[in-house]
Amino acid sequence: NIHNAHAKEFYLQHGIQQCAPSFESSGQFDGTLMTCKHCIRYSMGYCTKEGKRLPYPEPLYLKTGEHRFQLHFDCQTCEMTVSIPEKNTE
Repeated sequence: NIHNAHAKEFYLQHGIQQCAPSFESSGQFDGTLMTCKHCIRYSMGYCTKEGKRLPYPEPLYLKTGEHRFQLHFDCQTCEMTVSIPEKNTE
């Protein structure tokens, strides 16, 4: 994702043909920050595919400073999604 004209020029010069604007500059953002194969449930030893149950209430969140990110789990595909909750308050 490209946020300024210099970055766009750099990528175009290096053969990148599709240059999507960053969500900060486009104003189009659905709340999903990242989808990954790393799963916090699995790392903590609570993988539902292995029959384990999480002893904490869900949804789970990652928190850094004043920012809080909600975790969503797709156990069928072993993917975890990190997103900004609709209300970023506690």
